[in-house]
Amino acid sequence: YAFANARVLKKLKPQTLLFYFSEDTIGSYTKVWIIKTAQIGYVKSNVIKFTGKVKESSSSPFVEEQADSSNTKPDLRIFNNTKHAMTLSLNYNNYTLTPFQKIKIPFDAGLCKFVASAPGVIPLFGKKEFLIGHYYNWEFYIVITYSRKIINIP
Repeated sequence: YAFANARVLKKLKPQTLLFYFSEDTIGSYTKVWIIKTAQIGYVKSNVIKFTGKVKESSSSPFVEEQADSSNTKPDLRIFNNTKHAMTLSLNYNNYTLTPFQKIKIPFDAGLCKFVASAPGVIPLFGKKEFLIGHYYNWEFYIVITYSRKIINIP
């Protein structure tokens, strides 16, 4: 977390490409995602130069599956279907998945802010409402575009 007397974890070089969370500030620090490494941290807000905007995902990557009549917490089933480590943030709880790892996360019902990425990948982010008694699947994969061709990379 960001505090004036916090230990510096990493010094960023000028022109480091960051994804930043404009609403997530603590004092004079802003939460950022380092694109090259998919690491999450805080930087002084006055050193960030805004150069472009990444659109929030208009649809959730979570596929709602069978609902049951129970009152159980929503269950999230995540599959990192890539050869890269994946970082996932769900309501500020961070998870790192190794290549091809599958995890199951019991989660609280309600609105969830999510961000997901791998090193060198622009993060996917958005919101999803999770309902009691439902479970959700998400297969994470990377899409690279070249000259209008889309290639899925496992």
